[in-house]
Amino acid sequence: MDFHEYSLGNVNGIRLGLVSTMALTGFIGIIILPFYVYLFGTGIFWEFFGIIVSVLVIWNHRSYRLMRYARKSESIVTLPSYFSRRFDDKKGVIRMLSSVEIITLSIIISGLLLRETAIILNAMIGLDKGAFSLIFVLVVSCYVGILGFNSMVKTVYVKVTFFILAFLFICLFIFTRQSIAELVRNMMRTDITGSVSEYLNVLFHNGKLLKVNDYITLISKGLLVSGMPFVLVSFFSAKDSKTITKGRNTSFVFLVVFFSISMFAGAILRGFLFPEKITKSISGFMTLIYQRLHSSGSFGKVVSYIFVLLIIIAAASIIEAFINTITVIVYEDIINRGNVVRVDQKHMRETLIAISMMVGIAIFFTQQYIHDVKISGMVSFVTVLGCSISPTVFLSLSWERMNRAGCMAGLIFGLVAVPFFEYAPILSVDGARKTISEALGISPILPAIIISCLVIILCSLLTKKPDEDIVDEFLEVRNRIVD
Repeated sequence: MDFHEYSLGNVNGIRLGLVSTMALTGFIGIIILPFYVYLFGTGIFWEFFGIIVSVLVIWNHRSYRLMRYARKSESIVTLPSYFSRRFDDKKGVIRMLSSVEIITLSIIISGLLLRETAIILNAMIGLDKGAFSLIFVLVVSCYVGILGFNSMVKTVYVKVTFFILAFLFICLFIFTRQSIAELVRNMMRTDITGSVSEYLNVLFHNGKLLKVNDYITLISKGLLVSGMPFVLVSFFSAKDSKTITKGRNTSFVFLVVFFSISMFAGAILRGFLFPEKITKSISGFMTLIYQRLHSSGSFGKVVSYIFVLLIIIAAASIIEAFINTITVIVYEDIINRGNVVRVDQKHMRETLIAISMMVGIAIFFTQQYIHDVKISGMVSFVTVLGCSISPTVFLSLSWERMNRAGCMAGLIFGLVAVPFFEYAPILSVDGARKTISEALGISPILPAIIISCLVIILCSLLTKKPDEDIVDEFLEVRNRIVD
């Protein structure tokens, strides 16, 4: 069995662009974005503009350099293995620290995604949350365990086609039930904060004109995608710079098309669901859509079932990406490189399937025991992961002076920076104790990323310079000597 192909798959440029983007945006574009547009208006566009900007930065800056490092060493199949190579981590401290961090946060995020999906489907069609969660995660884990990264590669064309056509089909069906004029009139009757024109204006959010700090908050949330491990790892699979270029172009086109359809769907759903009261619950929103479609005649029932399938596949797309990332890290960085257990190479496939299934079970039990964490809590864990990985990877690819100490500082500080800025009331403003985030009037993401970068720089400058051969390899990668 070829472990390198299992970990990174066999991809061309188009598939590379779609796989990395599909896993990231499927759940967001089908569930989160339409809900936020429905609730707050099109001003939420700036959050997803931040995603597009972040994706372009990743493709134009990080993708080529990560690909070149992977071409220099076939042992680079995960972010921990990249950190180990980049900083000559002979003792394996950075490898183990980054592995534990990525595995722990990825399991928690996957568990929360699974729980939210189960809640939505329970509200929509009455599926038992526990039974669905167990069956769903075991099926996905088994599939990923057998095929590895190719589990996403082999189905990406089908998923992308289904997502776009199903979304368009639902929108067209809505227009067969209500005219544009009727949809606008219904919007006006739904107690929109402000006017319909403000609701559909990207310069307004929830009826209020956006200020500078609002733009910073919304756009910075989109920057988190630059720290998602499964996105960054996908660049290790690229064969050459042409693959990266084609993947970048594909990713950008797909993002623009997909998010445009998603925002359009969210806007018209506000009018389509009238006279139902506005709900602030994602599961309530999805249930209203399903019930309205299901009650719209025999053809509407077919559309409602397509909508249910859309949600299930969207959830599967991102959870399988997390499971694949965790499985490969557990096998390569903890078991193999960490010398925890000696694995017979003849039984590699069985071992990987077993690990994947255990990861699935861990995700299942995580969602079973996290009851009080809602969608905002899931965003917090994503923020912690993004603010830890993104600055560390960015500087490791940009600054030759960064060393082992700086890498460890970035990984550790990123874990505590977001909770500190968001929850620690260390400032006194007008006699009231406030957090740094509250005092600045922005989300903790941008301050956390900036301070993490400064901590990495400071720790690197105060400690020993990296060895000359490490710097030479960095310069080769940066200056495109490897291509």
